[in-house]
Amino acid sequence: MKNKSNIILLCIALIILLLGFLFFEIKNIPDVKWQERYDYEDKEPMGLYVFKEVVTRYFEDVDSKIQKRYNDTTATNGLYFYGLNSYNHLNIDSVINISSKGNDVFIFSEYFPYDLNDTIDNYYTSEYQFSDSVSFNFTNNNLAFDSVLTYHFVDEEFSIQNEGHNLLNEINGYNDEHNLVSANDSLILMLSIPIGKGNIYYHVLPQLFFNYSYRQPQIFNYTERVLSHLAPDYIVFLNTLTSVERPPAEHPLQFIMSSPPLKTAYYLFVIGLFLYAIFGGKRKQKSIPITDKNENTSLEYIETVSQLFYQQAQHEKLVAHMKTVFFHKMEQKYFIKKDHPDYLEILTKKSKIPKADLQYILDRFRNLDEKYTFRDDQLVSLNKRLDQIYAFINKKN
Repeated sequence: MKNKSNIILLCIALIILLLGFLFFEIKNIPDVKWQERYDYEDKEPMGLYVFKEVVTRYFEDVDSKIQKRYNDTTATNGLYFYGLNSYNHLNIDSVINISSKGNDVFIFSEYFPYDLNDTIDNYYTSEYQFSDSVSFNFTNNNLAFDSVLTYHFVDEEFSIQNEGHNLLNEINGYNDEHNLVSANDSLILMLSIPIGKGNIYYHVLPQLFFNYSYRQPQIFNYTERVLSHLAPDYIVFLNTLTSVERPPAEHPLQFIMSSPPLKTAYYLFVIGLFLYAIFGGKRKQKSIPITDKNENTSLEYIETVSQLFYQQAQHEKLVAHMKTVFFHKMEQKYFIKKDHPDYLEILTKKSKIPKADLQYILDRFRNLDEKYTFRDDQLVSLNKRLDQIYAFINKKN
């Protein structure tokens, strides 16, 4: 019963493990993550890994690094990248400090930062374009494409996305020369704002720089022409992820599933456990303990009883036992009753024992019935004759 209980518990554990594995596969390992995290190391569709690679290759002789927050420095003529969504926090004091020293700050965001608008004391108006695409081109004739570029917004199903996207109408106090890229004929897609010795470059629609957007080859050319406005001595990518937006810690099973050898080992372990539950749960014969060889103690008993009778000179009792044993053996062996009238002749034919030997035995038993007293030598002689007869019978078998 104990073994059977262990097998049942093992099967239950296996079922729980398999169900947990299936739940994890469905719930915790999606094929693609579509969250906007503005992470320069994120290779998911809405990450910025490809954008970072384009920037570093375009400025191949310029050192670059990723920082989680701005570290104040006295160096100038640097280029700082800020990627922001509506949940990211922009430290406007850091941005102003960076630009005032002579560095350029490149901000790409869906929404124009309110803190920045208040700081430069200017106001912008915006317009939401409920469209599935946007057309744009550079205002500088030397950078402009021969025909306007058209970008199609897509969702996670790679179908055309029809929703509102924010574009700027104008920034008060800035003329057309600060409008670097125009969209849909009259709206602003990218502009420059002088701050101190540097500039702030603001780009609407950060979707153009997401990984999946570079599936459209024209976006590579567009990104390079945007970067042509800049000539930095060093580059800093400011990763503005908050703790809430950062990717969750990797689950141990996620790590196992991401490695082919570990994944194979895990599957083999589950299969082996399942097979053990099947074959180990079958009924098994209990082990048979080793027992000592049976010993025939009846001869010892007879010898002991005989010695007692012999020592007490009770020869008649011994002869009586011999008689009982003899007739019992003959009946079991040859199926002859002792009271048969032709007992001697039939027994002689069946057993092939000399008639004289059988006659001697039967005469002694008749003497017992007649209350004959046996001497020691007569008892020994009778016993020898019986041993010879029994030996002869056993030999024939």
